[in-house]
Amino acid sequence: FNLDTDLPLTLGLLVDTSMSERDNLDKERSASRTFLDQMITRPADRAFVTEFDNGKLDGFAQEKCGGCGVDAAYSYVNPSDVAQYYAMAEQYAFADHNLQPNEGPSMPGHIYLIAAETGQPGSTWYLSENPKTPKAKDPKDCLAVAGTTVEQINMATAYPGVEGNPIFPCLDTTPTIIDEIQSAGLTWRYYTPNMGNLWTAPCVMQRYDCPNNSNVITPETTVLSDIANGDLANVSWVIPSAPNSDHPFKKGGGGGPAWVSSVVDAIGQSQYWDSTAIFVVWDDWGGWFDHYLSGNGHPTSNPTDPYEYGFRVPLMAIGPYVRPAYISHTPRNSTSILHFIEDNFGLASLGYLDAQTDDLSELFNFAQNPNPFQPFDMGPMTLQQRRMLPPDPSPVDSD
Repeated sequence: FNLDTDLPLTLGLLVDTSMSERDNLDKERSASRTFLDQMITRPADRAFVTEFDNGKLDGFAQEKCGGCGVDAAYSYVNPSDVAQYYAMAEQYAFADHNLQPNEGPSMPGHIYLIAAETGQPGSTWYLSENPKTPKAKDPKDCLAVAGTTVEQINMATAYPGVEGNPIFPCLDTTPTIIDEIQSAGLTWRYYTPNMGNLWTAPCVMQRYDCPNNSNVITPETTVLSDIANGDLANVSWVIPSAPNSDHPFKKGGGGGPAWVSSVVDAIGQSQYWDSTAIFVVWDDWGGWFDHYLSGNGHPTSNPTDPYEYGFRVPLMAIGPYVRPAYISHTPRNSTSILHFIEDNFGLASLGYLDAQTDDLSELFNFAQNPNPFQPFDMGPMTLQQRRMLPPDPSPVDSD
């Protein structure tokens, strides 16, 4: 017989979910996840590379999603399910040509939103995947247990790049906008449902000392109390819980639209409305079909970039000086939010993707009469009820 490697693999797992095994389901899920993590290798499992197909955008049908059905990538959301998002976009500013900075998945996507990159000075390697942990519920960042690793991609290689060189998921020297905020004597806070998950970017940086950093706050609903108490920082990141994250089939208390509305309404009805700019953005494209190609799909500074950009994600700006009912078709990426922070507070550019996109000033008119605030639908819960919710320990997505 000949020895063949890297062949396509069809894999099925049979899990006993009968009542007699109810007490063992968590162990079964963990064991199944560990087995799959060991069997499915990178980079063959890179969804963006499959769907992008060197700019032809014809690989969406080839990217399979377990349990999602045939042609799941071509699905759409009924407008009535996200009525609040439509109302926000129609009332304020919507950027419809905004790209995810990286190909995905979630952890590096969130790091880009504080650092505009995922590498460290002096190295060509960027953190490019979600970590592999011994157990599915183990922490995914600097709080991870021994044996946790995360793949990187060599940015010196041409698209689709070379992945490998796994490291412990804890970066040490990556510059971030948080460093600049602190150096300027400004304040910041990062509200998150729980530490150790894929979405808590500061906890991937060793120097921010999670869980001991008082600026990384759980649960995420604390932001509502801080707004009500007049204790909002100069710059805040607000991360949703899993049920409010807009993932398919994860919905609770009105889901993401109601949660975002509650944060916007809290600010709109507070002392902060007249001096606040709110940006609503998603960390990745979720695997859904997109027909839009910006240039050749890579930064103009590096046409063969192996990891930047991804597909489009929506970006909305909300505030008193946002241009009303404005749609921007300007090509940009989500690190434009960092560029806005830099220009608004007089901070230096990080010099990565933030320097290759605009600062979102197109979405604002600071000479206009301020927009009066009109509340959005917060769903079945009031602000007070949301403030009183217990922390949600639900694990976040794995993609």
